[in-house]
Formats: sequence, C-alpha cells, structure tokens
Amino acid sequence: MVTVKKYSLRFLILLLSFTVVLIVVLAVRYDSVDLRLRMDEAEGLETSWKYVQEETVTELSLPIHLEGVEGNEWEIYNQLPVKLSDDDYLCLRASNQELKVYVDGEVIYQRLTGEDTYIGRVIWGNWNLVPLKAEYAGKEIRVAYSTPYQEYQGFVNDITYGSKNENLYSIIKENALNFVISLIMLLVGIMLLIIGILMKIKKVPERSMIYLALFTILFAMWMMGETKMLQFVTGNPVLATTMHFWGFLLFPIPLLLFVGESYESHHPQIVPALFVGFVANFIVTASLQLFKIYDFLTTIWTTHVMCVLTILFLLADLLMEIIKYQNKRASRLLKAFCIFFGLALFQIASFYLEDIVTLSVTRYMGIGYLVIIIYISVDILLRMQEILESRKEREYFEKLAYTDLLTDSRNRSAYIRDMDHYFAVIKK
Repeated sequence: MVTVKKYSLRFLILLLSFTVVLIVVLAVRYDSVDLRLRMDEAEGLETSWKYVQEETVTELSLPIHLEGVEGNEWEIYNQLPVKLSDDDYLCLRASNQELKVYVDGEVIYQRLTGEDTYIGRVIWGNWNLVPLKAEYAGKEIRVAYSTPYQEYQGFVNDITYGSKNENLYSIIKENALNFVISLIMLLVGIMLLIIGILMKIKKVPERSMIYLALFTILFAMWMMGETKMLQFVTGNPVLATTMHFWGFLLFPIPLLLFVGESYESHHPQIVPALFVGFVANFIVTASLQLFKIYDFLTTIWTTHVMCVLTILFLLADLLMEIIKYQNKRASRLLKAFCIFFGLALFQIASFYLEDIVTLSVTRYMGIGYLVIIIYISVDILLRMQEILESRKEREYFEKLAYTDLLTDSRNRSAYIRDMDHYFAVIKK
C-alpha cells in the first residue's frame, strides 16, 4: 500500500504527459474538416529600405542591426505601397528607442519619452501603430530612430502594414508562444505558493516550495516583458518597465533561498553571501533608477555579473557535494540546474551579442524554463509526500506506544512521559 502511494503521483504525471503527446500526434496525423476562424496577416515591408551614411546609400532588408552608426540618431527610408486605404496602419517596434515617422517630409507620428511617462531615462520597448491614409500611397516614408543606449543603436525591427486587426494578429502569432508560457508559469507559481502555505499550516518543515513559488512568479513577470506582449496586458509604461526590470532584479533572491533550503552544503556561507549581494544590488539599482542617476539598462551589467558568479559558485559547490560528500539531494538538484544555468548563460550572452539569429532562438527558451520549474516542483511535491507519509507512520507508532489497546486510553508509558515533561517545566 505504501509503495502504491509513493509512486501514484509519478504515475499520474507520466499518464498526463502521455495523454498530451498522444493528442498532439493524433491532431497532426489525421486530417479533418477545418472550421477554425482565420485572419489575414499584415503585409511585410521588410525590403527596399535605404540607409544613407556619408553620402553612401545602402539598401536594407529588415530586421537589421546597422553597423557604424554615428551618434544616437539614424534614419531609413522607403516608398509606401501604391495601394493603401484609410484603415491601414504601419506597425513598428521600437526597442528602447524614440522614433518619428515622416511622409514626404511631414511628421505623421512620433513617440518620445517624457517625465510623466517613464521613471528615469529608460525607454520602454513597445509596438507602435501608425495610422496611414489612402493619399500616402506611393509616397516616400522615412523613419527616424534615436536612443541613448549603445546596445540599441542601429537596431531596426520588422515593419509591416495592414489593418489594425491584421497587425495585431501578426504580433500575436509571432510572440504568443512565450507569452502563454509566461502566463502558465505565473499560474504555476501561484499554485505552488498556495501549496506551500497549506504545507506551512500543516507544519511540514519544507520552505523550499514557497521560495520556488516566489521565484516562479517573479521570473514569469520578467518573461512577460521579454515576450514583447506586455503591452497587451497594460499600456502603462511605468508599470510595464517596473514589472519587467524589477522582476529580473528580484527573482535570483528567492532562487538562492530555494537552493539553500534544498540541500545541506558543507560551505553554508556561500548562499547567504550571494543573497546579501543580490539584495544590495536591487536596492542600489532601484535607487539609482528612481532618483534618475543611472537607469536600469545602464546598470544591468552588474546583475549579469552577479548571475554569472552565482552560477559558477553554485555549480562548483554542487559538484563538490556530489563528488566529495556523496550528497544525494545535491545530485538531484544538479540535473535540473545544469539545464537552467545553461539557458540563463545563453540568455545573458544574447543580450551582448546583439545578433538577430541569437535573439530569435531565445524566443523558444521559455519552454525549457517552464519544463525545469515543473520538474523541480514535482520533485518537491514527492519529497513533501514522503514527509507526510513518514509523519503518519510516526504518529501511528506513537499512538501504539502510548495507548492501552484494551481501554483505548493512555497507558503507563504515556503517564511517565507526561510526568517527565511537567517536572522539566517546573525546574525551568
């Protein structure tokens, strides 16, 4: 009976995974009458763009990262399609950039920062829908970009045109995967938090579930910003930048607490030292942002350095625990953390590589993060199940030891135990 209970959760998870895979295979393998609602995508305007630098005209295809941009401003220009309607919009994404759109030299749209829009100098990357008119057909369009950040100088995203719904559909189709994953991750975090609180009420000595829940929630907040769809949740740039940037600053803190709770290290000073470092980093970085001294993108390198150092220290400690001390809990943790740390290092590297291909690969990394979090959550749930079962066994044998089987009341052993306890209290 105990063996069945022990493996019941694993069996259910395996059965659920098999069911999901089977549904996907059947959906792909067999055809049926397709009655799904469909919507046309926006038309791409990626080719025939031109960029002038020192009287040299360069033809471009978007997206692109222009090399050798002098200063913080640059422009690209093209011809609008010969067929336009008053219902058409131009869709552009500004990546931490200000922009202005001109048609035949006249400004038809601009997105600038202001004191009432952003905290500090930071500029939120967002989508811009520029209304077009039928009379703009065939005319020259110029897009002028500017940014105070060197990392985003010369960076130009895809540009599309079509109706408002077509543009929004294209954005959702391109970016919905990781946004849905981040929402699932947020729900998983909330569920883990509820389970952790219930375990706390039941006085189960296992705080790692609460730490993992807080990490998952904060990590989901950061991921929502990375998906480029936070604008669909809130149009408030202050709220969006705070969720995105502060989520990134904060999620390493509960992760460290989770690691410290998950296994007993022979070097217990490592986790507290890293914990203090991340708390100090958050306080300093947030203060510099709020007081408009340095913004988040200027100081992000400190968080990246701390993340890399944390990964190296924790990997070294886990390997030492496994090799030198045969720590089984460290071995179980290392399997998941190797993949998680690998994804994290790749994500950090992609920020500095500024490569379009590398950035496109990071879109699918959310799946890896979600799988790892679920794997760790299941491992904790199994450990909690073992704790609860061992507690039930202990309570059962304790009841046998201190209960008279004939009268079902306390026996002599219970009397001696209670008297020893009372005398001990009196002496104190």
